[in-house]
Amino acid sequence: MKFASIAAIAVSLAAAPATAVTYDAYDSFNGSAFAGPFVFFEFDALTGGTPLANHTNCAVGLDCLLSSGQPGLGFYKNSSGLPLTAFGTVDVPAHTLFFHPGQTADAGVLFLAPATGSYRFQVAFSLLSNTMITGVQLTGYRFSGGNLSALGGISLDAQFRSDGAGDTIALAAGQGLAIGINAAGDYQFDSTSISFQVSNVPEPESWALMVAGFGLAGVVLRRRRVMSV
Repeated sequence: MKFASIAAIAVSLAAAPATAVTYDAYDSFNGSAFAGPFVFFEFDALTGGTPLANHTNCAVGLDCLLSSGQPGLGFYKNSSGLPLTAFGTVDVPAHTLFFHPGQTADAGVLFLAPATGSYRFQVAFSLLSNTMITGVQLTGYRFSGGNLSALGGISLDAQFRSDGAGDTIALAAGQGLAIGINAAGDYQFDSTSISFQVSNVPEPESWALMVAGFGLAGVVLRRRRVMSV
């Protein structure tokens, strides 16, 4: 089964702005699985994906999206401005997006490219649990044609408590970059904060137009100074 509902949303994206824009998963998260250019979902063995939809039964002070089939699996956002304690074992800093893994399925955050171009991404995570640390695994995937395929160069091991990576990737409009999060141990103690930011990279033609614009502005200013003298 392909990620059919996610693929359908991809083809309806509008064109991206001509200027550089940074998209942030934390800022976009709003209790909806389709939040701006990001999709929050669960998947299993790359054979099928389900956007998270159940956002009831959240811990006090948190916004969340939960799985209907995997107890506890979901994404949570502390936007209260104050540190909170969740699940009795997790200290959540203010302004933090974090996930709680399921027993078998993976959680995922997918960025869908609004327009064809190059995109610079930064991803980082940190374990939040105060008790047993068994680690999680983050892996990068390319999303294309309704399918996920493993992307080399993005494999982060949370047994070190925190890690991060960044790179530039070329995407066509509607294609995407996903970060998959796997509970590589006792999922009850693997709540993990995640930061995921993506910026479009202006094409050389755009930079040339900008430079030409600055040059023209300089010529106009010089002419005005000469005329004033």
